[in-house]
Amino acid sequence: MGDIPLAERRGLLKSLTMILVLVASALACNLAGVDNGQPSGDDITVTFFLDPTLLTLVPADTSTPDPAIPSPVPTETPTVTPGCGVWSEFVDDITIPDGSEIVAGGQFEKVWRLRNNGCLPWPAGTQLVFLSGDQMGGPDALDISPVQPGALIDISVPLVAPEAFGSYLGRWQLITPDGVSIGPYVFVQIVTVPPTATPTVTITPTGLLYDTVLPFLGNWINQDVEGRITRLQIREAGNLLYVSMWGRDQSGTEVYWGEVFTPSSDAIDHALILTWRGNENGGAADRVENQQLSLLPDGRMYIFASVDYTDPARQDLTQTDFFQRSAP
Repeated sequence: MGDIPLAERRGLLKSLTMILVLVASALACNLAGVDNGQPSGDDITVTFFLDPTLLTLVPADTSTPDPAIPSPVPTETPTVTPGCGVWSEFVDDITIPDGSEIVAGGQFEKVWRLRNNGCLPWPAGTQLVFLSGDQMGGPDALDISPVQPGALIDISVPLVAPEAFGSYLGRWQLITPDGVSIGPYVFVQIVTVPPTATPTVTITPTGLLYDTVLPFLGNWINQDVEGRITRLQIREAGNLLYVSMWGRDQSGTEVYWGEVFTPSSDAIDHALILTWRGNENGGAADRVENQQLSLLPDGRMYIFASVDYTDPARQDLTQTDFFQRSAP
């Protein structure tokens, strides 16, 4: 009762005393009608003692709220709206799985398969840019064609394994012309090893076969049953490589596209460049197709094709296909 005036405290105590007297009177009246062998209520005196020190009076809160202390605000769960923009995701390592062994100093092609998992096309001028780690002779940046939402693309980077034996890791990332990264980075990780044998040159009745020519020879079938190029046959005669190609016309029927030849010496470091001029449906030539054929460590052959059509109504294209050797 420290802050309550004395007069007010006396008034409160007087009120409480009167209440207790009324309660005692009511109890005495009730006891007067009870006959249990004890003295009647008229003979009973009920005495109550009130200790003022046990009373605690709580004054009403008349203080003014401090405006500097904000009132609690109910917490609301925010609503998250998915974003929509330019993005990418890694799908698969088409060549050179992580930890692949590559002959020190040897050339190879790393191919990543990516998907546009955003809702906007990748803008023109987008590049795959070397980010960090071991560049392994790769370019600083590689131009990437616009890719529509949901579409897949295979991106190939020519690399050279370092001469020193050991493990190497290089990171690459898609970057827009504005310098914005598209999705997570991709990487290539190899282990360089010494060559298993010294390359040799063999003279045969069919011509000069280099160690890099022999693996090209034979019949090759496209791993994609719906591929534009269906199969190839490569043979050597008279120091020349002859390449015959079959593919699908616009109706989807397999047709023979013709044959080209090139000197066997052009097959260097497991790579071969070819140029085709012809018509996928017969008749006069309607396209120029440049191809790079590369042999992969797992025994497959990788073909990157760039096709330019003379008909302006047809859209030029680039394409990646993988072939497996088949029986003759």
